[in-house]
Amino acid sequence: MLKREESKGVDSGGKRWERESAIPLIIYPQIYLHLHTRHPKYTHIPDMPLPQPTDLLTFPHPTHPTEEGWTPHIHTLTTYLEHLHPCLTTSTSDPDAFSDDATFYATPEQRHTIFLTGHLLLLGLHTINHRQNLQHHTLTLTQDLATTLNQFHPIGQKFQEGLDHLAIALLSGQATGSPYHQDELHHAAAFLLDRAQELHLPLPNLFHEGSLFWTLYRRPEHLQDPTHPDLLTLLPDPTQDPTRQPREQTLKALLTSDLHPTEQATLVFLLHLNARDRYTDQPVTVPLNHAARCLLAARDIHAQERTSTHVTRLLQGHLQAIHQELGRIRVPALRVGTVLQQQERDLASTQALGILRWMHHLQLADLPGIDREGERLLWEIFDRLDRQLVEGLDPHRDQGLRLRLMLSTCAHLAQIARAPGMGLSPTLQMATTLTGIDPLWGWKEILLSRHTNTNLEHALNQFVATLDLLPRTTALGLETPDHQTALFLVREFAGHLRACLRTLGLRLPLHHEFEDSMRIFGPFRASLQTAQENNDALHLWLGLRDRLRTHDFAQEQLAPVEQAASTPATGDTPAPVPEPETHHALPSPEAQAPVAFQFRHVQEARPPRGPLNHPHRRGTRPRTPPGPRRHPRPHPSGVDWCR
Repeated sequence: MLKREESKGVDSGGKRWERESAIPLIIYPQIYLHLHTRHPKYTHIPDMPLPQPTDLLTFPHPTHPTEEGWTPHIHTLTTYLEHLHPCLTTSTSDPDAFSDDATFYATPEQRHTIFLTGHLLLLGLHTINHRQNLQHHTLTLTQDLATTLNQFHPIGQKFQEGLDHLAIALLSGQATGSPYHQDELHHAAAFLLDRAQELHLPLPNLFHEGSLFWTLYRRPEHLQDPTHPDLLTLLPDPTQDPTRQPREQTLKALLTSDLHPTEQATLVFLLHLNARDRYTDQPVTVPLNHAARCLLAARDIHAQERTSTHVTRLLQGHLQAIHQELGRIRVPALRVGTVLQQQERDLASTQALGILRWMHHLQLADLPGIDREGERLLWEIFDRLDRQLVEGLDPHRDQGLRLRLMLSTCAHLAQIARAPGMGLSPTLQMATTLTGIDPLWGWKEILLSRHTNTNLEHALNQFVATLDLLPRTTALGLETPDHQTALFLVREFAGHLRACLRTLGLRLPLHHEFEDSMRIFGPFRASLQTAQENNDALHLWLGLRDRLRTHDFAQEQLAPVEQAASTPATGDTPAPVPEPETHHALPSPEAQAPVAFQFRHVQEARPPRGPLNHPHRRGTRPRTPPGPRRHPRPHPSGVDWCR
């Protein structure tokens, strides 16, 4: 649980909710690959025939009618699913069998979800292609499927954007879809299959007999519409904070009352906000803003119908109390004098239901593979700390390691939405415990940022990823073009990071040490990178990384030959060196209040199992020992980042 005294600042009113809808390239440049990075044929396959006409969506893009529609994107998705099918049926563990890192780092269950969702998305597009029989419900189902696919794989981003535009252009429907969890996918599949049968439509070619789809799909015994669940099924788990339990009991007592739909939605929003210790990475501005909008709509409806506003006033009081606990961050709908138009009042409960479905999904869903790989990178640092402690070394002397842990922890904190009293994943909780970094470092400043180029999460990750390349380019030679490229990228990304921090009014926890260690790299850029400059630098980084991987692979091919030549005869084999014992005495876990970088053994610092360690909670999967990286790389150590 995050606790800190109230600090000054306001927030931007919920724009961070949009970050959940995509996995952009620049979140994890060190691990994320475009579809064409490993297998170029996956995005452009001129030699393969296009899918049959029944697989294609023929009407044009609603905002770009001169373009050829979504045919290229459907072609890409169809080809991706065709290549994914044998990987799932054979349960291969070969990394080269998967077309991209989003698939490689996904769990087997998530790959099945991607496979099932991709098929259903194609079926939904095929169904809504018959515009004369287009139903709002079918379009909403397809929107939700595109959003679900985008949660696990970036191949769904174009479909999500296009379907959102289509819903607004054709039906003035919901602006965005809501993702499904595993059980809801099977209900959505049943509705779409029934709709296709009703229209006498042939199924797309991927739904052939013997397809893995029919093995994964289970038709529910009792169908339930996943687009309109009962609000009571979207309730959060009970809070475990004793100070907020009385409010929860009071709010739940109102569930039995005869409430207007907008009041019911407000009540569920308040329960989620009150139980924020049971989930992670959910921006509080979104439920705050929509709860306030629902109350404004309820107030106007009661005024028109001349009914009692007693429950509305009670909910308004609880909303203000929670807003006070969160530091009175700025929320548009809570401004004095805010008025809703008639159309906004009519859509208030529908929009609230979509947001509540989002929150419910995030509370149940597992981390996407890309996000989980970010936590694995933190575990690499933890394991290195463990090795130093086992060897009797003092991690405080390794300034490069301390700064790297600080930067990685700050990058992870900047990546997620936080608030006072909200939970943390076990990995991030351990990182803040080991380093002493405030879990609420910069949470308001990051949330209120309105500048399009001040994405601190991206700036930190890009800088750390570039530092990873320095030891490898240094080994090639200080005067080599690759090393000079690495130095240029360090200056670019470091300057952009410092500009982001200045714009947000933040300082890194080890600000002075960081600035001192960066002086060896010379002058940095003083301004923020534009989007084009950042994209150019990122592609430069990708090219450098690929060249280093090629060089490492060539060295690995030579290593067995050299090792065989230098291996002594059997009789001359030296006696094995005994392994050092790993049960050295550890510092007492009952340490004083954490100060900067109080290192302890990782096993001793592991957070106790609690509400956040539920196996089905987002970001709280039990930690498994990380396996070997596909491309091992050394880490910089010491004050000289090039060591």
